[in-house]
Amino acid sequence: MIARSSRECLLYMQLHPCACGAPSATASRGVRATASGLVASYAGACPQCGRENAFEFELDPEIPPLDAYGGARPSQIICPGQFALHSDELAARWPAAPTTIPADERAAAREALVWAMHDLEEVAKFARDGAVPEAAFTSEAGRELYHAQPGRFRSARLTARMEAYRRLVAAFGD
Repeated sequence: MIARSSRECLLYMQLHPCACGAPSATASRGVRATASGLVASYAGACPQCGRENAFEFELDPEIPPLDAYGGARPSQIICPGQFALHSDELAARWPAAPTTIPADERAAAREALVWAMHDLEEVAKFARDGAVPEAAFTSEAGRELYHAQPGRFRSARLTARMEAYRRLVAAFGD
């Protein structure tokens, strides 16, 4: 598996819990050099069932910005539907009006909304000819979302939603 950043590795592991259903634990992590490039390793025992879980990712040589999942190319390990669902989950945690959020929670709400927007930017990287093609959806959850709501993967709708999130982020201030 080729990952573009540690943040993408962490999201992949979040999307692939332990066989018992508990979130994947990563008590240890490291990066090592191989003949083909850098490899990131994550491992840990499941806190629920004790099963050892391990993930290894070959790291893309393109170094992405710190506030991104990856560079210009779309993900090879997370499908656009998974990014869209993650965006939904992050955005749904908070009300749409920043003034209704307690002051001590605004930074967390802003951060969640920024990453919800980054998720949508990742979805847009899959778009060709004005929409994300059906073939790009490689996960079961992603395919289900695409079949239920194909219109949300049109470039114009993605752009409109990203702009709405940008306006909300701006409303939070710095």
